[in-house]
Amino acid sequence: MKLGLAFQFYGEDLHLHMVISEPCPKTQKRVIVNFTSWQHGYDQSCVVQAGEHEFLKHRSLVMYPLPKMLTDAYISKLLETGLIKLWPDLTAELLKKVQLGALNSKFMPIIPKQIIRDQYSYLLG
Repeated sequence: MKLGLAFQFYGEDLHLHMVISEPCPKTQKRVIVNFTSWQHGYDQSCVVQAGEHEFLKHRSLVMYPLPKMLTDAYISKLLETGLIKLWPDLTAELLKKVQLGALNSKFMPIIPKQIIRDQYSYLLG
């Protein structure tokens, strides 16, 4: 799998999920977050507009409070079994925006946030 990979789970939801970290050295799991429709009162750490990714048709935000932690092997198995649909990868600019939002979010859980911080703290500088 690669950084910036974007996919949608069949049958689970209508959200676009994206890989925003390299594998964690200890667990080999990657941090996965998803876009959801913009709503007042939700975490505003990363608000995106329609068209910033082909999938996005209206103003959206990243749902940092509910990240997934998945291994490359698990993601590969989901692909092989047809349980996820691939979308175009995030651009480097959008990926950086999402990673920076993860670092700034007060709602991103500690472990995935630490993985992002360990790998991408230079984004804060």
